Amino acid sequence: MYPQKQQSQSEKLHALKTQAIELLLIAASCVAILTTIGIFLSVFVEALRFFQQVSLLDFLFGFQGASPYAFRFDRRDLMVGAELETPDGQQTLRRSTATAGSLTDGNGAD
Repeated sequence: MYPQKQQSQSEKLHALKTQAIELLLIAASCVAILTTIGIFLSVFVEALRFFQQVSLLDFLFGFQGASPYAFRFDRRDLMVGAELETPDGQQTLRRSTATAGSLTDGNGAD
């Protein structure tokens, strides 16, 4: 019925380039999807390992005053401190585990 148009050499080359680019983009998207799945599985497995050791409730709501993860010293005796050099001289600060008034200077004053 209708005469088929013959493809020229440049049209064939253009179609081949288009197919090659499409294949390259499909391959790149497959690599990206597989990488995302691998990262997700890795994080999921590590989370499972973590929550086998730590209770989900402890993780979400913090540790109780008496923790099974006890240190060498009692919790109430633990302090964190810093020595700062200011224009007024050296200043020592300490923070205890108390819920109020826990930041003190080197002499223990608030």
